[in-house]
Amino acid sequence: MVPVAIVVSLISPASRLKWKEKIVPRSVTSVILLLILMLGSLIPPSLPVGDDSWILVSEENPDSWPWPASEQYTYLHDGKVISILNTRIPHTFSVYGSAQSSLSIALTLGLDDLRLKQSIDQLGINPESFALEPIVADSKHTYNDKEYHVLRERIFLESVDSLTLGYVLIVAIPSAGGELTVLSIVRTSLDDIDVWEEKIVNDFLRISD
Repeated sequence: MVPVAIVVSLISPASRLKWKEKIVPRSVTSVILLLILMLGSLIPPSLPVGDDSWILVSEENPDSWPWPASEQYTYLHDGKVISILNTRIPHTFSVYGSAQSSLSIALTLGLDDLRLKQSIDQLGINPESFALEPIVADSKHTYNDKEYHVLRERIFLESVDSLTLGYVLIVAIPSAGGELTVLSIVRTSLDDIDVWEEKIVNDFLRISD
């Protein structure tokens, strides 16, 4: 909305004239709104909660950025690494469009690599030698009769592009108020059985409701 507001306010001569006349109060208001947006993203999110059958191996992610505020718990279950990331999303407070836009921003800035580094390390793989490649697939999937934005990625060695080490499934679960839960599941199995990880995701949604 911010870029749209700027374009609309500068598109006509009358709007530009108003900006010249009221440059100080409008600039102060803009700065205050920006500060509120930035500071609001420092509010600690809720703590992640995993299923009782999952084995908790970490309650932090040393590779995460200090802003926006976030909490990440990492679990092991059935040979897979499950990460639950609760984070503030500074660009919106609404659930509508927040999941899709957050995944797009993460891919554009390479934040998915940073966030998944700890998960890959839990699998015994050197985090510095791997890379992620999105898999062309549906961007949405239905769990528990509700549609969620998802992302599937392939883990491969940077030195050997054709060598697949595993797969990643990311499910974005938005909440009102500017918090987003990102559930990521990393597996080394190369088979295509249940690529959507129905049981794990449904179990998580059941306990998080």
